[in-house]
Amino acid sequence: MSSNKININDLKTEGAEDGQTLRWLDGCAQWADSAGAPILFSFGGLSDGFLGGGKCGTTTLNVIDKFPFASHVGVAYAGVAMSYLDTGRIWLSRGVSDTDNCNGYMVGGNPTINWVQKFSYNTEGNATCVGTLSGCATVEGVQTQATRGYGYSSGGFPGPPGQRTIGFIQKFPFAVDENATCIGSLALSSAAGSGNSSSTHGYAAGGDFDIGDFHSWIQKFPFATEENAVCIGNLTVSCENWSSQSSTTAGYASGVSYGAPSSSSLINKFSFANDENATCIGDLTFSPSPSYCLIAAGISSTVGGYAALGSIDCFPFASDTNATCVGNVNKPRCGSSGHQG
Repeated sequence: MSSNKININDLKTEGAEDGQTLRWLDGCAQWADSAGAPILFSFGGLSDGFLGGGKCGTTTLNVIDKFPFASHVGVAYAGVAMSYLDTGRIWLSRGVSDTDNCNGYMVGGNPTINWVQKFSYNTEGNATCVGTLSGCATVEGVQTQATRGYGYSSGGFPGPPGQRTIGFIQKFPFAVDENATCIGSLALSSAAGSGNSSSTHGYAAGGDFDIGDFHSWIQKFPFATEENAVCIGNLTVSCENWSSQSSTTAGYASGVSYGAPSSSSLINKFSFANDENATCIGDLTFSPSPSYCLIAAGISSTVGGYAALGSIDCFPFASDTNATCVGNVNKPRCGSSGHQG
């Protein structure tokens, strides 16, 4: 009798780099190098940080800017966010990075839209709308996560303004341009928190659970299965508007915001290996100010985290220290989406 089985360890796929194969490792199909070792998805970028949209004073921006990690100096990027109501201007969008294929995604935003917009890291050009979020007509302030092949959006503020937060966990593919689908829910509905990613799980930490009511929960959900999130710990303070950074071993929530018990310019860190509370490991250089918007964009390289406003703060993943100011962006702004490539 003939067999219809194939050996997945011998399977090669279109677009694989020389020597790479798709192998059955640890119970699932994973990319492997020529020696058979798994190739993990790299959440951190290798060369550049990107900022999408944002607000400068009272002006909402439509530009996509980038800065090289090597020099940290802001450079204008020849692209704009997808036009919305003929303005092309957006802020409070959150970023997702497909580092395998060098694309950035801007998810949601204000004016409150549910679009997923995509732009290339390698080719200067405008963003295009490639899909929408599900479950509500408009959403801003989502927490975002990413793994190989997929981007995630969790929580957010639905429109019109003044409504309570939502708790959907939504997933969209990188390989094709299509709408997101709802795959689960957060344990606590949340918006304007930190979105973090390990190689196996997504995290949503801190933020608003109702208009003006802040929380410190760290929520975790798996990438391998479609499940609800569970609370696994707490940040050191209850605040909103965290910027987020992720290394291979830990998630970071850094921010300058107002909440209980006080204003914050802290860098919080929590381990991916253990479900436990975060610790404060340092401070950003930004000073809290009730009269100025200080919602920084969070960006992750392979060796450090960035928080970008008018200036660019950087802190290393290798040691727990304060951030230092390493440069300036092309145009000062707050509420931008952060990306790494």
